[in-house]
Amino acid sequence: MISYHPADWQGRDMGSFYEGFRVLGPNERISKIITKNIWSPILWERGRRASRNFRFSSFVALDFDGGVSLDDAINNIFCDLIHIIAPTRSHRMDKNGVVDDRFRVLVKLSTDTTDCARFTATARHYAKLYEADIACTDCARAFYPSLHIASMSTEGYTWDLVEADDIETKEEFLHRKATAPLSNDARIVLEHGVADNRNQTCFRVALELLRKGYTKEEAYKKVFRYVPTTHDFKESEKRKIIESAHAQKLKAPAWCR
Repeated sequence: MISYHPADWQGRDMGSFYEGFRVLGPNERISKIITKNIWSPILWERGRRASRNFRFSSFVALDFDGGVSLDDAINNIFCDLIHIIAPTRSHRMDKNGVVDDRFRVLVKLSTDTTDCARFTATARHYAKLYEADIACTDCARAFYPSLHIASMSTEGYTWDLVEADDIETKEEFLHRKATAPLSNDARIVLEHGVADNRNQTCFRVALELLRKGYTKEEAYKKVFRYVPTTHDFKESEKRKIIESAHAQKLKAPAWCR
């Protein structure tokens, strides 16, 4: 169940859509609403969009503004979940000089929630896990309609709610990243470079770093610090290894496959 605003959205700022949200009716298709109307995974008291009016949610919506490919999202990352994936209106368009895949993912929760703090904690948890936009996880969030539905499944796994106290703070995250122990293989590569099985070893170490919280750029600099760029190991190949490790890291964890 989601909510939507019936008014014409074109040429209007999101701030003008404060009240008048309706609950999706039994004869209305969620896929149609997402591509035609302002919508939200949240239901608010009296249809007034504000965190203090949070009433109910059955879904989490993640906003991807680059960094994750639409193809990976559809075929690898969210394929086993009850989901809808829909490209936004800026998908593959030049945005501040960057052309990238931009889309939203709506995933069913295993349990509905009426707790605003728990909803935010859950949305932030999955946004961090899958590297979506954390700014789009508040209890007053609504979205403009998408271009079309790229993938939809009514069968599959769901996401569990997260307790508000379980969310890692920025300080805790930075401490964990700085102190997390690395495997012997990773330490050897980071300190001396790669001797054998170059691509496979670099991929494995990059994946380990990414899973410990390093960004793609941080992982790239560490993994290839002592691995020179040559005619048979070009910059593009190095970047491809990091992207492959990143895609592997984003795949659904074992408990929701």
